[in-house]
Amino acid sequence: KQHSDSVKFVEVPVTNANVYLHQGLGIPSLPYAHLYHPDVGLVEERKIGRSNFPAFRKALSQYVMGFCELESDDDEDDHNN
Repeated sequence: KQHSDSVKFVEVPVTNANVYLHQGLGIPSLPYAHLYHPDVGLVEERKIGRSNFPAFRKALSQYVMGFCELESDDDEDDHNN
């Protein structure tokens, strides 16, 4: 599924000239994504490797549609037990 023109993808390859940019952005591993909203800036960052890609796709779709799911306190308790 393709997203509208409201979504822009920017690829920033790692080179000797920009390695400090990646370090400055706190990118722990590649591939990695930053999601920015035009009104508020950076809203989410996450790994987007093969196993993480479905979650990235879901998050991106939710931002495009104008909402996002939040875990409830009960969900967090379940993860901590």
